[in-house]
Amino acid sequence: SAFNLGDKISRERADILLEHQARTDYLSVLERTIPYWDEMNDNQHGALLSFAYNLGAHFYGSAGFETISRVLREHEWNKVPDALYSYRNPGTSVEAGLARRRIAEGDLWES
Repeated sequence: SAFNLGDKISRERADILLEHQARTDYLSVLERTIPYWDEMNDNQHGALLSFAYNLGAHFYGSAGFETISRVLREHEWNKVPDALYSYRNPGTSVEAGLARRRIAEGDLWES
């Protein structure tokens, strides 16, 4: 059912809504667009899902995402953590927070 900003919902309902959004708006796109998706483990899927949730489900092959798109396309998986880290908006007020997020995604990818 629909809800409005300011409505209160349970943590359980919030988790259900988040999982539904992740599956329908993000995972379905990533599964279709990212090469070798079926060869990746759950942690690699999770790292790319986190990245996509932050930067958009259609990042792969889009302008501005040449580095991460290339390493995924060329199956250079050892380069994925560094590629993720390059998307941290250097020199901006959000760089530190994004750097932490990209490091965590890279660590998850490698685990």
